[in-house]
Amino acid sequence: MTSPTQQVVVSGALVHQGRILIVKRSRNEHLFPGYYELPGGKLEYGEDPMAGLIREFQEETNLIINPFAPIRTFSYFNTDQTKHYIEIVYLVDLAETDAGLQTSEEHDDHKWITYDELQNYVQQMSSEVETNIQMAFELTAEEEDEEDEEKPQHSH
Repeated sequence: MTSPTQQVVVSGALVHQGRILIVKRSRNEHLFPGYYELPGGKLEYGEDPMAGLIREFQEETNLIINPFAPIRTFSYFNTDQTKHYIEIVYLVDLAETDAGLQTSEEHDDHKWITYDELQNYVQQMSSEVETNIQMAFELTAEEEDEEDEEKPQHSH
């Protein structure tokens, strides 16, 4: 029997122009094959979570991101209960807008979806990923509202 282990995972919610990036796990993946998720992955031993997220995001999408603060932490087990994963979800934005998006062999596809389109994909993602996406949209909508409030009002 394999002794139980614990693994820290990081993922990034990239909302750009009202859409969030989701990637579809390869059918060859052992855990959640064919499911949509946020880009990210496992931290290496001793790796800083934000540095690990920048590395994983670039490996999986070819995009260079700036992580902000974590927006959610949750945990889950693999199918035989031998691995406990703790996932930290960050809100991120693009550090470089000229890098072209290319998915790695770990993923079969990617989509940029709006909040309204999320319901079309919930059957192909875990409830945790759905919650992460909803939170990211709520937080970015609040930021946009605050920016609108800060703009000077012109009277005519």
